Amino acid sequence: MKTTRCRVVFRAVIEQMNCVFKHEIFMKLILFFILAFFSFLPAVAQPGGIITAKTGAPTQLGDEGGLSFGLNEQKFMELSRKISAANPNFVGIKQKPARLTAAALFGFNLVIGQKNSSWILDRDAKNDYVLYADFNADGNLSNDKPLNFKKVDGKYVAEVHKILAETVNKQRRKYSYDLRLEVAEELSRDKTEKETILKIQGGTMRRGNFSLNDRQIAFALIGHNGIYDYEAYHLYIDLDGDEKFDSQTLYSPEVFRVSEKYINIEDRSYEFKTDRYGNSLTLKPLAKKLPDRADLRVGSPAPDFAFKDLDGNARRLSDFRGKIVLLDVWAMWCAPCVREAPKLSAAYKKLKEKNFEIVSLNKNDPLENLRKFIAENQMYWTHATTDESFLNLYRVDQYPTYFLLDKDGKIISNTLRPGEEMYKKIEEMAAF
Repeated sequence: MKTTRCRVVFRAVIEQMNCVFKHEIFMKLILFFILAFFSFLPAVAQPGGIITAKTGAPTQLGDEGGLSFGLNEQKFMELSRKISAANPNFVGIKQKPARLTAAALFGFNLVIGQKNSSWILDRDAKNDYVLYADFNADGNLSNDKPLNFKKVDGKYVAEVHKILAETVNKQRRKYSYDLRLEVAEELSRDKTEKETILKIQGGTMRRGNFSLNDRQIAFALIGHNGIYDYEAYHLYIDLDGDEKFDSQTLYSPEVFRVSEKYINIEDRSYEFKTDRYGNSLTLKPLAKKLPDRADLRVGSPAPDFAFKDLDGNARRLSDFRGKIVLLDVWAMWCAPCVREAPKLSAAYKKLKEKNFEIVSLNKNDPLENLRKFIAENQMYWTHATTDESFLNLYRVDQYPTYFLLDKDGKIISNTLRPGEEMYKKIEEMAAF
């Protein structure tokens, strides 16, 4: 009897435990589905509260990306020593993979976090391209798995999808790193021979949306190489509610640099912050509304500003009304700016009698060096140094930056890049 009673009691205890266990699993399942449901809902702004909106998975932009020229080993090592002396974030090659061919090419500009890493491009036994890339940024390319290229539509391409890690504020953080690489051959600048180039396309977009005043607002974070919070990166936001981003130029009212920090939505100003890895956007409402940004679209009046030229004379942009003006933002540390100087000088000599003027604004070069460079290149037009207030007003984030203005001070073009097309455009406007 005692044994039977014990078995009954034991069975009852087991059944009770199973009931509790099943109930616990059931409750966990309910909690999981509740959390999953709310994670897909857009962030909602509470009155006067902070908005934190999550984003979806990254998608590649397919942009032109950066170009990295393949060099022979000797040229690479010579250039590597110079860059290392000037840039502490540059990672050269300390150890090569074994059995490289004589045709191997060396390069850099593979951005890993804050590091500029190096790479080696070679051919395998089938004569296809293979890349040794320093993805762990330690200078040792012998411990990196080679990346094979495939020929797609006549192009050698490869995709990289990795989870990398970095230390931020003494914490180890993981993030997604996605690249599209392409090997191309292009004529050298003197058009005498072909050069092998590695095209590095690391641009990605993460989309999300939030609710504000009973309205759904879509946004996208634009990052590169898995990072989204660098000052030159961008936030797109659908302010007009047309379900698309006006992002054809960086001067669209729906494009914001991360460094701008503030945005006006409807009748209120917000401080915005992008998560370093693009996981979320945070909007913090401000007590007072800030002035709207300058309109830099084609057809808008160029924002007026005051400056002192290199001779100390007080000037304003509006002083040049009645002339076609090329606003030129440049620096001597910018290689394309330096290459363009003789061409700008030639264009000015040709067109200055046709009411054409250049206003060059230099960033961060010592005055003595600047004056010498101007004289050597016969750049005899208006020059000044610039400051952050101007750079923020005109939202300058690349060098050189050009704005072409008509005789009424309105913006004719805000997308000019160095090259023949720019000078054709200037000549067309100077002819009127």
